[in-house]
Amino acid sequence: MKVYWWRARPNFGDELTPLVLARFGVNVRWAPPEEARLVAVGSVLEHLPDGWSGTLVGAGSINPRSTLPDLADARVLAVRGRLTRKRLGVRCAVGDPGILAPDLIEDRPDPAAGIEVAPHIDDRNMRWGCHLDLAADPLEVIHRIAGCDRLVSSSLHALVVADAFGIPHWWEPSPRVIGGSWKFDDYLSAFGLDAFPAREWRVTPAALMADRQERLRSVLREVSA
Repeated sequence: MKVYWWRARPNFGDELTPLVLARFGVNVRWAPPEEARLVAVGSVLEHLPDGWSGTLVGAGSINPRSTLPDLADARVLAVRGRLTRKRLGVRCAVGDPGILAPDLIEDRPDPAAGIEVAPHIDDRNMRWGCHLDLAADPLEVIHRIAGCDRLVSSSLHALVVADAFGIPHWWEPSPRVIGGSWKFDDYLSAFGLDAFPAREWRVTPAALMADRQERLRSVLREVSA
């Protein structure tokens, strides 16, 4: 299937797209937005052309003021959060496919890494100590996050993956990351929760996470059927 994800440079969140889809039996071939038949992870709705008629399974918008394409002909099965869903004016499931990261590794490592620090690729000068490189192999990044006790990051998808494993995480906002708090708040809205708190430890309640994960698995099974 022709699938679009942003790949202008290595970026952890966007590179989850082919991994998640392959896990659910979708044979993936990258394509530019106008040719793609499927879009999943990332703030990429603004990349799609008006009249796009493919399938959406978890993407979001980059900010609340961007111009979104006319997606009246698209098959919208899921978007990242309720804020994006409201902007599109559609009825669909909500949730970022990044919360399915636990499905991508067979064995979760025992927590032994203490606090991991994972700056967004545009924000490699965080004031914290040693850094986890989010431009590394995405499965390696998932293993590193899964094996830590806590995570500090300015990257949404590093935080999403930590959340999926029930690991307390701390959002360190950065002016270098496009979109401000919008995509963070959009992610959290999928659980019916309020704005993503900055500079404090948080984790989504396990029952809410399990419910969203199973709903997205159902959506992805529908795509691959």
